[in-house]
Amino acid sequence: MTTAPLKTSLGAALIVAATLGTFPTQTAAQEQAPPVYLKDRGTGQPTSMFGTYIRKGELLIYPFIEGYRDHNKEYKPFELGFGLEKDFRGKYRAFESLIYLGYGVTDWLAFELEASAIKASLVTSPNDPTGVPDK
Repeated sequence: MTTAPLKTSLGAALIVAATLGTFPTQTAAQEQAPPVYLKDRGTGQPTSMFGTYIRKGELLIYPFIEGYRDHNKEYKPFELGFGLEKDFRGKYRAFESLIYLGYGVTDWLAFELEASAIKASLVTSPNDPTGVPDK
């Protein structure tokens, strides 16, 4: 019979401890609040990615893949190294991939690495009289 009150007391003590642990004291809440000038963004250093901040020990990984297709892309043969400065229309396709890595080393130092690759093609206009290749 002595075990039942002991379990109840232990259970009540655990519930009280868990409840007290879930409500931060006013002092702890004040320490967690960022300064007024950081109200719109939080803490951390700004990165080269707009609106993104990094803190000490954080690792940011941002992969990005996108494809483009334009069946009415304007081009000038002159801009591609051929003599005619007249506008033509062609079919353009591109596939781009990018990866961004950022790591917060300290409160004031972060490393960033960004790499990208693109594969693009342009099918030129059949009306183009210059020597621009068909693709």
